[in-house]
Amino acid sequence: MTASSKKKREKRQKDFQKTKLKVGKAKAKPSNFTDTAFKSKVLVIATQSLHQTAPSQAHLLTHHLSLLTHHSDTIRRESLSYLTTHLPPTFPSATRLLDNGRSTIPASVLIPALAPMILDASNSVRSQLLTLLKSLPKGYVEMYVPKFMLYITSAMTHLAPEIRGDSTKYLIWLLGINTDSALRNGGWAKGLRGLIGVLGWGAAQDNGCISGSGSGGAAARGKIRMQHIGVLREFLQAGLLDDHVMSPLGDNGPDDGLCESGFPHWTTHLHMLPNKPSQSNAFSYLSIFTMAQNSEGENAGVEDLEARKRWLVEGPGKDALGSLRLGVEGVRKEGGEMGRLGARIAAMLDDALNTEVEEE
Repeated sequence: MTASSKKKREKRQKDFQKTKLKVGKAKAKPSNFTDTAFKSKVLVIATQSLHQTAPSQAHLLTHHLSLLTHHSDTIRRESLSYLTTHLPPTFPSATRLLDNGRSTIPASVLIPALAPMILDASNSVRSQLLTLLKSLPKGYVEMYVPKFMLYITSAMTHLAPEIRGDSTKYLIWLLGINTDSALRNGGWAKGLRGLIGVLGWGAAQDNGCISGSGSGGAAARGKIRMQHIGVLREFLQAGLLDDHVMSPLGDNGPDDGLCESGFPHWTTHLHMLPNKPSQSNAFSYLSIFTMAQNSEGENAGVEDLEARKRWLVEGPGKDALGSLRLGVEGVRKEGGEMGRLGARIAAMLDDALNTEVEEE
């Protein structure tokens, strides 16, 4: 065998030999390897500000407001946290805008951005949203109570159990803002059916209520259930026992001397329209200025205390009342703190509705 043939054979065999790797030593680089690594000594910042002055408070508030629709839940939560910290201090200075340069966001801009976040998928975002809402003045939010009620009732029938579990937290906050506005415009019927639905008491399957109130362990579910029942008690107290209608004469009654000055119209104040803005549509159920409504509808004429009782006893809410009594009775039999709360709700229903029956 010639030397050239031997070299060719060894070269061919070398191509199929497995290279032995040694511990601690890097793998041998191929003969045609090209080093492409390089280092740059130039620092490039994509978004850098060239302004010599810091952005104004109004600009920062508007910027964080625009981030409430960001795809990242962390960004949304941090923006809500910024608004919680920096938005409330601007309310006292809103009338001195030209003196100190501070500004506040109008309610017509802020509320439409906050209300849909009640249905946010992130637990931390919803928790921070509730903290922000509690820091807002009542007068700032009062006009938008029906809008919040719309999203709260939507949260009560949401597919996600966590969102349903947080819905009553917003409801009890809204009742503290303006109870009368929360119960009007369908709030009483939708709110009560929603509460029965989140408690899983099987009310009104045709209205889309979803049973169940949350996920997690037994302790977590029990805590959420206790929260729902507590809110239900406050809701029934506001709707069946507390009369929120203000007399046009204020707190003056028939024995304060005003009736004598109005002789011979002794009971004029009983026939006056309410002077609260939220009650200015006392005859809305007549559909004088709007499209005709069905007189047998779910929310027809449910605008005051006596109408809410009639809706529950004689009207479309009779099925809700039946489910409510069955559910409360089951809770009462459980005993403990839950049972005591159920007994108080049962006594409240008997007191409110039996009084209505006796008066009739």
